[in-house]
Amino acid sequence: MAPMADLRERSSLADRATEMVRDRILDLTLPPGMRLDEKSLIETFAVGRTPIREALNRLMSEGLIEARGTRGFVVAPMNLENAMQLLDAYALSERMVAARVRFDHPDLLATLRAVDAGYERFTAAGDILNVTAQNAEFHAVLAAATGNVHIEQFSQHLHSLARRLSYYVYRAEKSQSDGHARLFDRTTEDHRRIIEAIRDEDRDRLVEVMTRHAGLFRERLSRLMEGAMRREVTFETV
Repeated sequence: MAPMADLRERSSLADRATEMVRDRILDLTLPPGMRLDEKSLIETFAVGRTPIREALNRLMSEGLIEARGTRGFVVAPMNLENAMQLLDAYALSERMVAARVRFDHPDLLATLRAVDAGYERFTAAGDILNVTAQNAEFHAVLAAATGNVHIEQFSQHLHSLARRLSYYVYRAEKSQSDGHARLFDRTTEDHRRIIEAIRDEDRDRLVEVMTRHAGLFRERLSRLMEGAMRREVTFETV
């Protein structure tokens, strides 16, 4: 049996490898549909074979990569059809979370405010990857406050997948604008309204705000796709 210190070291290396590969998938450096060569990943991320294999297995369970038989792994495809399916599920999830959030969940308001403060720091810096991470954390707090592990897992899975789409939308919008400040205004305002609705224990307002909030990226994606042929949308480039 391996010493406990060795097991912790392996786990730490696997965590690091998973985070590095995940980030490169989310920021589209590893584009949708790309074949993932184990040897190249080992060289690129300077970690061993075992951590890379563990990372690939973890990311497959997250839905960010797919196994393709003898071809190994590929980055999960992302096209307009599956993006819209994701957004449909995301909207249903947000309504479910809003309907089930427990207003008396311990430290809910304080935690949301702390996470949102981090979100605003990243938006101010224009750090899109961490903006998507902090937004996912904000919604993870809400999902956990339902007290229902199945709702929580469903919500977290969707938000993990949605980070890649969010990154694409933000980066595309940023390339078409003169700056980043206003890219996040509507999300920031929605977070504020969600916190206020929870503070006031106003269920109807919370459902309304979170439903509208869930539709925001569908609206933004549709605007970006105007004039584009559906078959041409691969999300590989902005």
